[in-house]
Amino acid sequence: MLSKIQKALGDYLEKQRQSFARFYFVGDEDLLEIIGNSKDVRLVQRHFPKMFAGITSLKFEKEGDQLGGMFSREGEYVEFSKEILISEDPTIHVWLTKVEHSMQICLAHQLLQAINEMLLIHVEDQQEDFSKWIEKFPAQIVILSMQVSWSNKVEECLKAAAGATSLQHVDNKTKSILELLADRVLTDLEKDIRQKYEQLITDLVHQREVT
Repeated sequence: MLSKIQKALGDYLEKQRQSFARFYFVGDEDLLEIIGNSKDVRLVQRHFPKMFAGITSLKFEKEGDQLGGMFSREGEYVEFSKEILISEDPTIHVWLTKVEHSMQICLAHQLLQAINEMLLIHVEDQQEDFSKWIEKFPAQIVILSMQVSWSNKVEECLKAAAGATSLQHVDNKTKSILELLADRVLTDLEKDIRQKYEQLITDLVHQREVT
């Protein structure tokens, strides 16, 4: 009898994991706790660090029914493009799938916005605007935007006849940005902003090594 119960429980948990793949990152005991508290976001989000690399908690209102955005471990906040109501369907894998989808959608929108705004900034002449741009977006978006910009410029250089000369220009531009960031990181910055600058410096140093 006990073996039948254990098998039935194992089959049930496997079915839950198939409905939401991130459940494979948590153990059976944790998954049972998540399922048992499916309507209580405060208890479910305790397990977020195991399921989501970048989400620690959610912003919620109306006694946990309305989800408006997500917080990272570093304290950065990203607002969802559309609020999620758990009460629309409190099935655990349903509203967690909505969270996952909202995470992807809002970050994609922010990435597009960040890239478009960065194209309008001439870093050497608009240092304050560049600094405000860095502070405006989450670290992930800032770093990815810079990577997209660098990749596009390198690709353009490789297609051009004077590739080596153009690549040197890209490297010089990266160096100018690094010098700006190095100066700013020595000033009095809030902890999260300082971490963002340091992460960006590390990434740009790697870019220069590749170039």
